[in-house]
Amino acid sequence: MNRSATLKPVGFTFSFFIISAVSLFSAEKPSYYVIKDSWQETMYASRQALIDFEARQTIQNTAKIRELGIETGPWYLVGPFDGVKQDPYETQFGPELDTDLNKTYGQLKWTPKPDWKDGDIHILPGQGRAVANYVYRTISANKDAKLPIYLGSSDGIQVWFNGQKVLANKIDRKAEADQDIIELDFKQGENELLLKINNQASRHDFYFAILPGRGKKAELRKQLWDVIELDFAGDTERQQMRWEREDRIWEEDPNSGYISKLAQRYAHAAANFEPFSGKAKLFSGKVENFDQLKDVRKIYYVSKRFEYNLRSVNQKRKLMKNEADYFSQMYKADHTQWEKYKAELAIIEAKNNKISAKVRAGDFSALESLPEIETELEKIYSRQSAIPGGAKALQCHPFELKDVRLLDGPFRTAMELDRKYLYDLDSDRLLHMFRVTAELPSTAQPLGGWEARGLRGHTIGHYLTACALMYASTADENLKVKADYIVAELAKCQTASGNGYLSAFPEKCVKDVIYGTGGWWAPWYTLHKIFAGLIDMYNYCGNQQAIDIALKMASWAKGHLDNLNEEQMQRMLETEYGGMNETLCDLYMITKNPDHLALAKKFDHKKIFEPLTKFEDRLKGLHVNTQIPKIIGTAREFELTGEKYYYNISAYFWTEVVDARTYCTGGTSNHEHWRTEPYKLAAELSPATQETCCTYNMLKLTRHLFTWQPNAEYADYYETALYNSILSTQDPKTGMMMYHVPLNSGHWKSFNTPYDSFWCCTGTGLENHAKYGDSIYFHDDKGLYVNLFIASELNWTDKGVQILQQTNFPEEQQTTLMIKTKKPAEFDLRIRVPSWLIGPMTVKINGSKQKAKTQPGSYLTLKQTWKNGDRITIDLPMGLHLHRMPDDAGLAAIMYGPLVMAGELGTEGLPDNVFLKKQLEQNITPAYPPVPEFFADSDRIEKWIKPVEGQPLTFKTVNAGKPRDVKLVPYYRLFDQRYSIYWRLNPADQ
Repeated sequence: MNRSATLKPVGFTFSFFIISAVSLFSAEKPSYYVIKDSWQETMYASRQALIDFEARQTIQNTAKIRELGIETGPWYLVGPFDGVKQDPYETQFGPELDTDLNKTYGQLKWTPKPDWKDGDIHILPGQGRAVANYVYRTISANKDAKLPIYLGSSDGIQVWFNGQKVLANKIDRKAEADQDIIELDFKQGENELLLKINNQASRHDFYFAILPGRGKKAELRKQLWDVIELDFAGDTERQQMRWEREDRIWEEDPNSGYISKLAQRYAHAAANFEPFSGKAKLFSGKVENFDQLKDVRKIYYVSKRFEYNLRSVNQKRKLMKNEADYFSQMYKADHTQWEKYKAELAIIEAKNNKISAKVRAGDFSALESLPEIETELEKIYSRQSAIPGGAKALQCHPFELKDVRLLDGPFRTAMELDRKYLYDLDSDRLLHMFRVTAELPSTAQPLGGWEARGLRGHTIGHYLTACALMYASTADENLKVKADYIVAELAKCQTASGNGYLSAFPEKCVKDVIYGTGGWWAPWYTLHKIFAGLIDMYNYCGNQQAIDIALKMASWAKGHLDNLNEEQMQRMLETEYGGMNETLCDLYMITKNPDHLALAKKFDHKKIFEPLTKFEDRLKGLHVNTQIPKIIGTAREFELTGEKYYYNISAYFWTEVVDARTYCTGGTSNHEHWRTEPYKLAAELSPATQETCCTYNMLKLTRHLFTWQPNAEYADYYETALYNSILSTQDPKTGMMMYHVPLNSGHWKSFNTPYDSFWCCTGTGLENHAKYGDSIYFHDDKGLYVNLFIASELNWTDKGVQILQQTNFPEEQQTTLMIKTKKPAEFDLRIRVPSWLIGPMTVKINGSKQKAKTQPGSYLTLKQTWKNGDRITIDLPMGLHLHRMPDDAGLAAIMYGPLVMAGELGTEGLPDNVFLKKQLEQNITPAYPPVPEFFADSDRIEKWIKPVEGQPLTFKTVNAGKPRDVKLVPYYRLFDQRYSIYWRLNPADQ
């Protein structure tokens, strides 16, 4: 079947063949649109009519296919064709030049796929790589005719039909049904169809069907919402529609028992507190027809208004109060103005509490006052911006890593595994592409994974940072020598470039992004890692050559960025740039050169920053780990400038992400994005939840905020994320790291390979386990903060004091602090009182119990002159509790103290190999064994979750799980089997 002579590239997309109901709106409404008095009645009637319309269309389409005698042959596949050195979409590989099923292309040959069924998404080889695959089939017809086909692809797709190119769509997307719809000219007899599907960096699949699929159905339902919005355009109606779309009230089509299901969905989506949830459930049980939905719907709307306004008001008030507390301390000259500001906020708080009490008592009319309160807050906030600033200062400081040493325990074990991996990585292999780019000789074997792709070079930056941190944590001189060698070799590469540029890809790649003349994955992201590694080698290891290299890189960057105007700079910032603003601030801290601070501020991404400074969440749809490093940069910019603009961005972002977009584990993101509005997480459980890099960066941001305002809230979050999203992500046998933390029930943990992965989370993982000592203790002029209960020794040189923390926490609910000092030392000892305590935190000094009130979520301060040998013992009573989804109280995780408890689901169907070259292989969802649900009193979980004797931190459900009970263990200790974290909770009598 040689068709090389008949190929006629066209090179455009037949998007005009897609029948769109939207095009009908300007002329006439679609035939299935049935308008009624209210938008809800219109939706109900139109959805019923749409189902009838689709049934008729299916009958007609099927009859036409039968009439035409359409018969499809089996699929054939050849690939993947590698595109590491070229764009696989643009490259003409053999099959599109000469499609012969008997031909081979190197080691690749055509393979039949008889099990591929139309209407399914089929996985293609080459997941996570820049590749192209070709699929081929014949389609027979008994007469000439025009007929559409329905396609989907990840990523781009090109289509040839009978030798002529009929579709070319270069795009980055996830494969779904009916993404491209093209009408083909079938000839009588056999027709040939060839598809070329290219992949850029992620999942790789394609979809084909002769009849419209779920994609077309979803499009028609979306268009129905659009046309209803045109006819019902009032603010109240639009808000109602927005809520109902977010809560998926109309997700199902009308069917048997549909009215009752609608009532249950309204009741389920009502706010998870009284009086709304109880009343909604009561009304929903009485609904028999559409008219009777109005009562439960009214409760639903009231609850949504209350939930939205209360959260918004409380969050803004909290942020503004924190801001006032901070600045009233920092800006002493304007203390009176800030105190007046706080007094106004106190009045607002009293009003807000009064309104909330009325609403909870059933007086829903009080809701009308909540928007007024929000308006008052906005007015106060606008006046605050006029209060002048002043000197900057931190309220507390972390200790240097060299002053903290980990003792035996899980964190030290993890650190030592990481240290071994740092030694195992070959320095010359890490340097290989830097030398190649600089046209210097290299005989090293290239690294695989992301180091063979567009992000190559990022690992060496992470590696230098990890070595610097590990040296500070352990004083390992041999590791420092290894890192110093790499710095010296990078200097040679930079010298060879001749202009200060340094990376593992050609300078043209980043210049294309700077000037908008082309594209590259994320060149500034990689440069940020290299900058950071060099600066850390200077700060922690005293390597002067490292800072010299960084200074030349900064000069190179300034030379190019000075050529851009503001509009051009903001355009450039649309491409992921890591934390360039942060690392340039760090450089400024060393050099005090104002050019470096000005260069950092060039990376202020206005599109992201402006809404945040107004306390607006516009995060939906954004790639998560692209944003968090930018915000860390704003924290550094605030610390260096004192500009409240940067303070508000950092503080609001942290609060919004932690409160509204974070799982029980302390992690955030799903498929690397925020895909929903805030507080909508119940449907966001998948094999690709919470990229580990996101947690790494959220912990860095948390650390900054704690030094501004040492609130226990920050330390509580830090502890939760550290145990459940960092310590839990390292393989205890090999030290390899996880990319995602899967939170869908039935999945398992997967890790990078040593030399063929090098994901972003491999790089941050190298750093994570090298710096566990950096946030256990903090200090100010008056005393010490003990934030984490980790076995360690602190050398507080300024006070001439050593503190030994001896603990087996969390396996034991206690920690002991031993004071070592040559002479008595007076200081405040502040011990965190965790928010998860289930009883009083008791404290003994030298065996004597102290009389002290310990409020969870605060600090216990012990003011004393301490002597050598003083011993402080702290009891930390832990207990079981639920972490419920904010939008689904019946879906919850089980926790014990700060620990997420995972249910063991066994090894059935577990892959033989959990060490992956491509991180996206983890996202491929296999068939899961049944996951138990719990039928029990969720308000008294201690009645049906019992400890397992002789096994610390191990529990078992008793007569609550169906189809079976489960064993629960800390997530950070669970490996090599399937698990579940979130559970469906049902009433005991259901």
